[in-house]
Formats: sequence, structure tokens, C-alpha cells
Amino acid sequence: MARPTFERPGPHFRRPGNTGTSRTDHAIVFPRGARPGAGGEPWGFPAAKSTDSISRYAAEHFGGFDFSGITVTAPTRTFTGRQEMNVGGVTVELVDLGPGHSAGDVALRVPDDGIVFAGAMLFDGGHMIVWSGSPAACIDSVDVPLARGAETFVPGHGALMGAEVRDFRAYLTEVQAAATAWARDGLPLSQAAARVHAEFAGDRAHPERLFTATAGTYADAGLAEALATLDLVKGMADLARLPV
Repeated sequence: MARPTFERPGPHFRRPGNTGTSRTDHAIVFPRGARPGAGGEPWGFPAAKSTDSISRYAAEHFGGFDFSGITVTAPTRTFTGRQEMNVGGVTVELVDLGPGHSAGDVALRVPDDGIVFAGAMLFDGGHMIVWSGSPAACIDSVDVPLARGAETFVPGHGALMGAEVRDFRAYLTEVQAAATAWARDGLPLSQAAARVHAEFAGDRAHPERLFTATAGTYADAGLAEALATLDLVKGMADLARLPV
């Protein structure tokens, strides 16, 4: 999905002077109902002016990227549920995971090899951003490939994962339980996020992302509206100022 990831620029991202390459011999497949960023908003990040805290946070995490000249390519095919394809003689299965990290997460499973290309369903070494769902939805997404017997996972962020996926699932479960408890106690979202941050920041990168998990849990509980992207970014920016 086309969403902001707030990772440091790596060699595979475009920088000034790197024009990249263009290909036309492939299909871009999305779950039906999901959409990439559009209208001059690369990765779905709004181009509108923002508050000082958002500007500072965005500059810190996006300052090394060059978004100029990017053309957002729309999906050429959509699907719901599962879609089997043959890629170079290898059978692969696309799995529509629904909203979680993004509005329409998708995983690619290679059944014969027990491998799942999980995309941003999995984060190794960093906290997960929950843009469009909740920790509960993200847990459900992790359960799908686990139930199909996958052994090796290629996460959207970080190193290859195996048994660590179950640890990641446990982490999501604990964050959800804590955020749900604060929601039931009636604690305001910002205060609940600060407490979740204090409990679960640990040594994973970007603990401010726990704001998005807390916000998703509050929306699940019916205690808050689902927040817009800029509101989620502001919540992360505010939480990033807290000590770890």
C-alpha cells in the first residue's frame, strides 16, 4: 500500500539525482477498495500545510527523501479474498488481509516454499504504524499466514522472520489489551497513549507509533472516531517528545 513509513532513507529510495527506472511489463495488484496515495500526495501523506509539531516530525523523517517527479500508478487489477497467480512458473497466492497497517493490506504466499511476503503486516525491530485499522485487525492479519503453515516471513520492515512472528503477535496482543483497559477506564486518548508508550516502548524503533495503535483501539471500542492521517501524525509527533 502507498502509505508513509517514517523509516530512514535507504539505498532503494529515490534521492535527489536518482531518477530510478521505469517498467511497463508488470501488473500492480491491490485488494479491491484499497487505494494508493493520489492527488500529489506520495505515500498518502497530505501535502497540505500542517502545524509546527507535524512539520518538524515530517521534516525529520521525510527530509532525506525526494518526492519530486513521482507518478502514482493506479492498480491494474483488483481482487477480494484470495487470488492465485503464476509468476515465472511459480504458484503464488495473494491474500487480502483487510485494513490494519493500511486500508487494504495484502500478503503474497508461496505455498510450495512455505514463504510469505508479508509487506507492512510485519515490522521487525520497529513498532508498527496502524494507519487504517486497529491492533486487533493487525493480529487477525498475522493469524492468516500462521494458520496456513508458513515458516519464513519477509516483513515490510526489517530482517527475515520465523518464530519471531509469534513474538510480534504477542506484542500486538499486549498493546491492544493495555489500550483497551485504558479505554474502558475512560482515560483520554492522549493520556492513554502516553501510558502505553511508557509500558511498551522497549528497544523497538519509533515507539511514538504506539499512538496509532492506541487510537485504533479507542476507535474499535467506540470511544473515539477513527483519526485522519494528519491527526495520527500529530499524535506521534507529540508522543515522540516523551522520554523512552
